[in-house]
Amino acid sequence: MKNIILMALVFSFVHFVSAQNNNFVKEIWKTEQKLQTPESVLYYPTDNILFVSNIAGNPTGKDNKGFISKVDLQGNILDLKWVEGISAPKGMAINKGKLYVSNIDELVEIDIAKAKISKRYKAPGATFLNDVAVNRYGTVFVSDMGKNTIWYLHGNKFEIWLASDDLKKPNGLYAEQNHLLIGNKDYILKVHYKSKQVAYYIKNTGSIDGLVPTGTGAYLISDWVGNVYKVEAGKEKLKIFSSGDKNINVADIEYIQAKNMLLIPTFFDNRVAAYKLLK
Repeated sequence: MKNIILMALVFSFVHFVSAQNNNFVKEIWKTEQKLQTPESVLYYPTDNILFVSNIAGNPTGKDNKGFISKVDLQGNILDLKWVEGISAPKGMAINKGKLYVSNIDELVEIDIAKAKISKRYKAPGATFLNDVAVNRYGTVFVSDMGKNTIWYLHGNKFEIWLASDDLKKPNGLYAEQNHLLIGNKDYILKVHYKSKQVAYYIKNTGSIDGLVPTGTGAYLISDWVGNVYKVEAGKEKLKIFSSGDKNINVADIEYIQAKNMLLIPTFFDNRVAAYKLLK
């Protein structure tokens, strides 16, 4: 009898998760499982394509096995190994025709038109560079999850921008007009670019990998273990997607506001999946 009850509870839970997902998102497509540990996906509106960073090895290994893929908005892999020779690439950002990618202890600059690495910026002492964001001034920010610091590239200088006790495993970044948003282990910080004044913006988030705006004052965050939440200052977080019951991770997400398209790199599942937000 206990086994029957347990099975019923498990079925109910799985049904609840599925129903929950169906209430908030609808699957559009999934790529073939040809990607190799995809960690981040980024929309490039100029060419109307997606860039995907592939770790293709150990997430902390300096092995140059990683690469960047190009995927179209229908889920077709256009160029699996568009640019190679990166170690465990994770977050990405674009500025003036250059794609910036984190590379454990350096920032890699890729010339998009030439499809080749143009520069490498060393980050001495960094141990786990992760997400990347660029603001309206062209400053590139990179989180170091291992050393609880934020680096920045301004001009040709790549150095520490913020080292603070308020940083706790910083990962997801998003550059707003006057502030950098930093996703930490259980909260989002808002830091002014010039004064570096730190404010606790959204609390009780849980761990944060991806951090993207919805365009309506809310944000979507992912927690790697398989969940996507909608969060907003002063409100409880809302789970809109879960794949943890299928042992599928959710890494550094992207959301294309104009197309209402949520893009999820599934890490060990080796795909990118696209969803439409229903609410």
